[in-house]
Amino acid sequence: MEDEIINFKYKYKLLFIQKNMSNIDATEKYKQQYAHFGRLNGILYKLPILFSTLIGGLWYFSYSALNEYIVISVIVSIFSFVLSIVFYFIMARFRLAFNGYIENLNKMDGIYKVSIQGQGKSTIRLIQYGLVVSAIGSLIITIFYAYLLFC
Repeated sequence: MEDEIINFKYKYKLLFIQKNMSNIDATEKYKQQYAHFGRLNGILYKLPILFSTLIGGLWYFSYSALNEYIVISVIVSIFSFVLSIVFYFIMARFRLAFNGYIENLNKMDGIYKVSIQGQGKSTIRLIQYGLVVSAIGSLIITIFYAYLLFC
């Protein structure tokens, strides 16, 4: 019953948004799309710094605590592994939104579109590959620390 109420509210809001969006002209929609894309692009180039700072900081902390608090080192390295996986999925969702804006802008730009979509690996994919490497590294560190703990 509760799911039906939530679905009804969602459908009602969606219809309300669609009705009100039809009153906005194409130029305004283009400006809004471009502004959102610009903000996403700005965030995109800050994310690798954030990810590497957080994961690298956790690796450093787990190594620093290794001699005195090996259990904490194992827990922190597990957390860095989980964080790498979570960041990977965050980037997957980010990629969907980012590509949606690119496709919309390309449609609106018509023959004047400027896009490198499909031209090699995207920035988001490269970030995701880095996160896979950090997850593997975190897993190796966790196994090594657990080995030290139990042996």
